[in-house]
Amino acid sequence: MRSGEVREWLVALAPAVLLALLMVAAGLAFALTLDATERAAFGAMLAARGAIALFGWLALSVLFGVLARAAYLR
Repeated sequence: MRSGEVREWLVALAPAVLLALLMVAAGLAFALTLDATERAAFGAMLAARGAIALFGWLALSVLFGVLARAAYLR
């Protein structure tokens, strides 16, 4: 790979990594506000809806990646 291609890959992957880190931080901050029983119930609810959250993360990552690539090419 040429160095230009590496930079394009980094620009495309950066939004996905940033969004994943933000989601983890928000989830941890929210989990700290719950007691043990609420945390267990919340975990059970998220397990059933994990696919929807994953699809949303994927869609936002692609959107931000396309926007970042367009900005990079300008």
